[in-house]
Amino acid sequence: HLSHDLQTTLTAVYTAGNELFFAHVGNSRAYIFRDGELMQLTRDGMSDRQPHAMPAGVERSSIPRRLSTDTLGGPGSEGPRIDIERCGLFHDDLVLLCTNGLTAVVDDASIAQALRAYPTPDEQSRALTDLVDQAGGTEETTLLVAHYSIRN
Repeated sequence: HLSHDLQTTLTAVYTAGNELFFAHVGNSRAYIFRDGELMQLTRDGMSDRQPHAMPAGVERSSIPRRLSTDTLGGPGSEGPRIDIERCGLFHDDLVLLCTNGLTAVVDDASIAQALRAYPTPDEQSRALTDLVDQAGGTEETTLLVAHYSIRN
């Protein structure tokens, strides 16, 4: 007997040259940190909401599957609605993937400040997890910071 209590969200990325492809379901998030600015790429929860405005220089195409729930392993036979999207990468972009264990307790401005303050992905990741601890976060937090160096 499988329990329907086991649910998760997912944000997965793949790069090909200077393109970032990402698949997303639920309320985990993907961000690009470019030129000191943090830009959220994914939308939280159900993806039938209107897409948020993308900053200049970031292009996106959407291939959503029209399904009913917003988690993997949730109830219902139709399965999750998965957004599959892409955007261009520039040299020195940072990509941040994180669960809502970070974003539930740390706002975007504080995330951007931590990314600006430290030069390496390891230090940035530590700073972000420290912010979660300082805020008293109670959910498990998973995050990944990747720095892209694109050569022509």
